[in-house]
Amino acid sequence: MLNKPIVLSGDECVLPVYLNQVPAFGLFRDVFRELDPLRGAHMFVSTDAGQT
Repeated sequence: MLNKPIVLSGDECVLPVYLNQVPAFGLFRDVFRELDPLRGAHMFVSTDAGQT
């Protein structure tokens, strides 16, 4: 992960996440197909100072 969490007010923080949409290559070709529907940009949110 190259992104750092963004701390909001109180115990809230968000983490921008990107799952690459380019097909894998080499040893990783055809691996983790279950992640295909999730590929793209997302934001993970924690309301307990990053504990979860």
